[in-house]
Amino acid sequence: MFNWFYAAIGVALGIAGGVFRGVIVNLCILGFLFFSATFGLQWAAMALVELFVGYMLSGFFINNN
Repeated sequence: MFNWFYAAIGVALGIAGGVFRGVIVNLCILGFLFFSATFGLQWAAMALVELFVGYMLSGFFINNN
């Protein structure tokens, strides 16, 4: 069963990882990945996809002059 709120958290963390550079953001991303991996490898892979999508979407929030 797919949880949309859980997916939104992964995408939001991916966006935060793309926009902000910091230890706190990286720790949150690692925590999200470890938490997802506790449910199985398929959920860890899905978490990686969610983070990647968020990271790609972060390009909309960065001003590239």
